Amino acid sequence: MIKFYRNTEFQKDIAKYGTAVGSWYPFCGRGHTQNLFSKETIIDIVKAHCKLSAQLMLRRHFQAGCITIPVSQDPDHILENIGIFDFELTDAEMQRMAELHKGQRYENRKARSIYE
Repeated sequence: MIKFYRNTEFQKDIAKYGTAVGSWYPFCGRGHTQNLFSKETIIDIVKAHCKLSAQLMLRRHFQAGCITIPVSQDPDHILENIGIFDFELTDAEMQRMAELHKGQRYENRKARSIYE
């Protein structure tokens, strides 16, 4: 749920029961991935860590306490997705990414892109 639709109140409410949020579409779903990866904030943070955009997004979800299961049929992408445990995002980087939040979800087909 944190894919720039950050339902943090819900996350806080369920945490008291030992429940974690599952992040669907951690890369914003088909057709939206490049829109996400091309954001200046994402590019800046990727460069700072010498990582891939996908690794950055997965690390962000992980640090936010979300359960994220990225789907890929490409063995290279699957291996890349594991490479999130040798770096950590700073609080400032997490905040910069949180500021991309627009309060819209891609699942709502009537909603426009959250970045427009």
